[in-house]
Amino acid sequence: MEPLRVRCVTIRHQRRIPMFQKVTTVVLIGTALVLAACNTVRGAARDVNSVANCTDNTIHGSGCR
Repeated sequence: MEPLRVRCVTIRHQRRIPMFQKVTTVVLIGTALVLAACNTVRGAARDVNSVANCTDNTIHGSGCR
């Protein structure tokens, strides 16, 4: 008859899953912030461009549209 083998579970394996979840959460939040910042900067660039066009049109006598 074969002897009974006992398998031990290490603490390291149990710590990896919560750490993976934390890292994944931080990466997802970081990605969301970067995407939101890109849209904000793009919108701000459109606003600045609109003001520049209005100013240029006003200087040349056609006014803002």
